[in-house]
Amino acid sequence: MNDNVTCRTLLGKKNLTFSIECLQSMINYCEQSLSLEVFEDGSLDLSDIDNIEKSLTNTRVITKKSRDQSTNAQLVNYRKCLELRRCNVMAIKLFDTMLYDSTNFFYIDSDIFFVKKFTFPDFGGYPIFMRDNNSCYTFSPLQLLYESIRVHPLINCGFMHFPKERFHLDLIEFLIGKHFSSSRMSHWWAEQTLWAMLSSHSEKTLLLNQKQAFVARHNLALSTATVCIHLVSPTRYHFENLKHSLATSRNTHKTVQLKTEMIHERLGVIVYSLDFMSKKISSVFRSVKLKYLVHS
Repeated sequence: MNDNVTCRTLLGKKNLTFSIECLQSMINYCEQSLSLEVFEDGSLDLSDIDNIEKSLTNTRVITKKSRDQSTNAQLVNYRKCLELRRCNVMAIKLFDTMLYDSTNFFYIDSDIFFVKKFTFPDFGGYPIFMRDNNSCYTFSPLQLLYESIRVHPLINCGFMHFPKERFHLDLIEFLIGKHFSSSRMSHWWAEQTLWAMLSSHSEKTLLLNQKQAFVARHNLALSTATVCIHLVSPTRYHFENLKHSLATSRNTHKTVQLKTEMIHERLGVIVYSLDFMSKKISSVFRSVKLKYLVHS
């Protein structure tokens, strides 16, 4: 077990109070010596930074302004990578956190809420991700088929570790050039898609045990094994109830180490097509519902 753990996150002004509360839950329940490094997206002012560093123990904020020159210098020969960093804020997670220094670290999104004392998994030299409820990638089922894209299904990058020795800018530049149009570069899932593509070049890819760490659904159900919940935006309404249930219960659970398991399957065209259509229908339904609410 790693006695000292470095964790990194991407943070902006939007939903800052919620983000701080989630990160605080990680710090409170982690039973290891934890250093948190916040990579801000350029939207935070000095008062926000002061608030973060005062609210979160053993935390420092690394501003985008302080990183830009060094990060861009390392990407100067990678035109597609630079373009992605300039047009997609989530690319900070891909480039800034990985190129900042040689530290091995876990990355965690600031919308993951912890409910139990835990320790991080050991670094094993292989990529580690959460398991998603859907395969959320930028490419279409036809691209998957005709461009011979090989990825694992259900990769979620909310809680992850990627070994530095497996991170190659030459490969990322090639993947962006081959599979990403300009419009797809700005897609919210572009960074997650690239992590999934990168991990497919590793002999093994590991996922956190889904009973311990999972992406929330609308019908949220916790068990005695639950350590943390990824409260993605459509399910964030669960947050206040989660806090209330924790405040009114006694957490007497023993410390548990987060476990990992190897994923073997590759994403298939039929399954992905059904998943892809389901997300399209859900998106249309949400859009129609929003228009109805606006005009009612």
